[in-house]
Amino acid sequence: MDNRTTTSGKFGTVCLPYDAMATGAQLYTATVEADRVVLTPVEGTEMTAGTPYIYYSNAANQSFEKKALSAIASAPNNGADGLMGTFTPITAQVGTYVLQTIEGVQKFRQVESGHEPTVGAYRCYVVTPTNSAREMNIEFGQRHHERQGRDIRHRRSQAGWSPQGSADSKWC
Repeated sequence: MDNRTTTSGKFGTVCLPYDAMATGAQLYTATVEADRVVLTPVEGTEMTAGTPYIYYSNAANQSFEKKALSAIASAPNNGADGLMGTFTPITAQVGTYVLQTIEGVQKFRQVESGHEPTVGAYRCYVVTPTNSAREMNIEFGQRHHERQGRDIRHRRSQAGWSPQGSADSKWC
């Protein structure tokens, strides 16, 4: 089991070598588009072995518990969507993007020469061959907004921000 403690209301990344169940987190798959990472919600809490995910913590503790008789992936299922997972710690290469929080704002920030951070085991990073932006915003895709089925203007007027966002407030 992979347990993490994160401030509720923050993003994280996870890529496990086995099928798992997530607790305390909303899972998303991601697609890299131009200068942003677009999130699509995963229905339910089931995680597929080797699949990279971004999660939004909706509790102080998150757990990703291995399912009984779970499939084991020998390598991450890194596809053309740009979100890459790793089972072992690696040094992020110059030009890739890692999730960072600076001054309270989470974004995928480009790795610069001389400042190559370590991407921890069972985490993710972003690779895109066509982008040179220093930062990539996190955006919720249209399917997320349709799935919520709530009055987004009402939520936006309430104190605080939630991962439900709104069609006209794309950035977090």
